[in-house]
Amino acid sequence: LFSELNDDIKILVLSFVSDAPFELHPNIPISNVTHTLPLVCRQFHTFSQSDTLWKSAIQRQITKHERVLWRGAVKKILTDGGDKGEGDDKCKEDNAANLSEMTELELVDRVYETGNYKNFKALYQEVV
Repeated sequence: LFSELNDDIKILVLSFVSDAPFELHPNIPISNVTHTLPLVCRQFHTFSQSDTLWKSAIQRQITKHERVLWRGAVKKILTDGGDKGEGDDKCKEDNAANLSEMTELELVDRVYETGNYKNFKALYQEVV
């Protein structure tokens, strides 16, 4: 039955059951999305790179698990380009008041839109 679903639906289903590194255990970098899904089959390996899975993991981290860490890291990236020293002028011009008014999910979308990350996995790795 699962094999008959289209890929977008499969990825959506997997986004509810997969976890990212450090998500379940703060000191263990092993996760379903990095150490289990890629080994199931080629299709699941491709799915493990999906922005949908990684964005869902970031959203869970921000809203449930490590809200303070993730919010602080995302704000740092937006205000000064993070460790890369990058970030578009629009993000650099935002002041602390504007960033404080944004929800966590808006902050994540804003960081991703800066163009400094090729995918949500890269953003996740930057923060972790």
